[in-house]
Amino acid sequence: MSATAKNSVPKIILVVIVVLLTAMFVYAQYYDSSPPEETVEQYYAAYFAQDYKSASQKLSVFMANQYLSQYADMSAQELLKNRKQIELDMAELIASIEATTPAANDFEVEVLSQHTRTGEHSALVINHIRHNGQIIGMEVVILIKEEGHYKIFEFSPIQEEMLEEVLSFDLDIIDNSFSQLLDGTA
Repeated sequence: MSATAKNSVPKIILVVIVVLLTAMFVYAQYYDSSPPEETVEQYYAAYFAQDYKSASQKLSVFMANQYLSQYADMSAQELLKNRKQIELDMAELIASIEATTPAANDFEVEVLSQHTRTGEHSALVINHIRHNGQIIGMEVVILIKEEGHYKIFEFSPIQEEMLEEVLSFDLDIIDNSFSQLLDGTA
């Protein structure tokens, strides 16, 4: 009369673990979005540290079809699907540009959070560009929300006197445009 004791993990515990891991992944991927200012700050921190791989992770895949010919004819879905390779190619592009025309030292970017505007699919972030501590210009950064995360779509210098005009721009227009771009209907 020998009874063998079961030394296995109850199936319910395995199911709970799988459900929890899936929920954590979904939350991190689609709901835990950093503010757009953080994306811009992280991009510049990586760029100034010459960590172009990390910097490229903050860029939109849609920049690739502007700067890398092999991506020029890809659909939005193809670009998003190829994000990892695009990030590597963009990092190489940034590194090659910096190798031939390096950025000057002592530059920094100050995000002006009070001017940030966000929409459903987009955001505008305004920065001061400083050199040796002195403000030498302003920039508007347009971000697109790709797969739940803000990515830099475009950088554009602006004059101080243009700030009110930029801030009064109807963000719904950009949101609608980005929605169509992401859906492949643009």
